[in-house]
Amino acid sequence: MKYLILSLLILQSSYSLNAQKIEYKGYFIKENKTIGDTIYFISTINYPKNIEIIQPDSSNNYKTFEYIDKLIFPSLKIDDRILDSTIYLLRTFNTDTIQSLKLSSYIINNNDSLKITSTEDNLIISNQIQKIDQSLKVKYNTILSKINKLINYKYVTYIIAVILLIIGLTYILFGKKIIIFFKIHRLKKAFKSFENKFEKQQIIYKKEKSKNEIEKLLIIWKVFMEFISNKTYLSSTTKEIKKFNNNKKIITSLKEFDKNIYSPNKNILESKDINNLLYEAKHNFNVKLKKIKNG
Repeated sequence: MKYLILSLLILQSSYSLNAQKIEYKGYFIKENKTIGDTIYFISTINYPKNIEIIQPDSSNNYKTFEYIDKLIFPSLKIDDRILDSTIYLLRTFNTDTIQSLKLSSYIINNNDSLKITSTEDNLIISNQIQKIDQSLKVKYNTILSKINKLINYKYVTYIIAVILLIIGLTYILFGKKIIIFFKIHRLKKAFKSFENKFEKQQIIYKKEKSKNEIEKLLIIWKVFMEFISNKTYLSSTTKEIKKFNNNKKIITSLKEFDKNIYSPNKNILESKDINNLLYEAKHNFNVKLKKIKNG
């Protein structure tokens, strides 16, 4: 029932979009949320039907939020436009009272790609501490009474000192290992996501043999390579990529991709060129993984 209400909210907010624009909106469902609660972030993209869009997934950077899952609604066609609606299930363990989020997607249109960003929205994370009722009155007793000590402050001080010492030693001994562990986990998760997308798109291309499916395959590869190398793969041409990647096999394969995408003739992309890109991604992944492990 809750998801149905969220769906209606999405549709209601999206019908007023201008028919000549691409509008990308993102906003939170404004509920009382505390640390660790499931948070709902709604994404709506309204765009002409002649383009395609790749939306963010689990490998995206959600800033102070952690990705749990997403609910994808079927695309809605309205005249010559398409409305894509997605609900992202997130959570946060960040203690900031006000936290914000916006998403990025990639548009594929007319043999070109473009990064677009949604509107940003803020969410207030409620404090767990209840407000004290100011109407309560304090009753004063001015008669002094001798009471037994309920807390042994000296003993408590020793305990706190030992705990801080343990925490400090743990950080000194294992802090670097913990950081490396989370970096490796994030890297492996991103590579697994890329590998699944790339292989699925490769199957689609082999079935349909269309230029559009080749371009989508190339964009998936460029997005991952940009993530893992911090080089501008996505916005660069093959000629520009050659300046920071001197692998001759990769450059040759990228030229074959360009030939298939931009040539007026229908060509068949060879499997070896697709595999070359996949091997290059795996090689970069292994190099980065080794670098992280070695500190």
